[in-house]
Amino acid sequence: MATARAAFAADGLDLLVREIARRAGIGVAMIYRHFPSREDLIAAVLAEQVTRCEEETRAALADPDSRRALRGTILRFAERQVRDRVLNEALLGSHAAGAAFTEQRRAHAQGFARVVERARHDGAVRQGCRSRTHASP
Repeated sequence: MATARAAFAADGLDLLVREIARRAGIGVAMIYRHFPSREDLIAAVLAEQVTRCEEETRAALADPDSRRALRGTILRFAERQVRDRVLNEALLGSHAAGAAFTEQRRAHAQGFARVVERARHDGAVRQGCRSRTHASP
């Protein structure tokens, strides 16, 4: 799974199972024994990504330090955006396999909103704080 995740993240979801097997140092049959199709492998990689997000959201909500929880959530999200861009695009709708995770994405967004609201309530984020953009003259 780690090899498939890294390969898909680096080279896209069109990558052949044969190439993933080569990178993992195993035979193609080994992958097909566990995942009958490339789509099943993609779905498993995305499910793993979603599970990690769920765990991180739960941890952030359980963290008694709302500033640390918010900061950590933002940093992990940014890191994942850079490292797993293709997987994130698939989860957000550019790939058919991402549609299966709509409810989980909604739950993640709601969890993140609770983390932000808690940080606001604790004074870690100013009420009404918005990002500023600078227009060019």
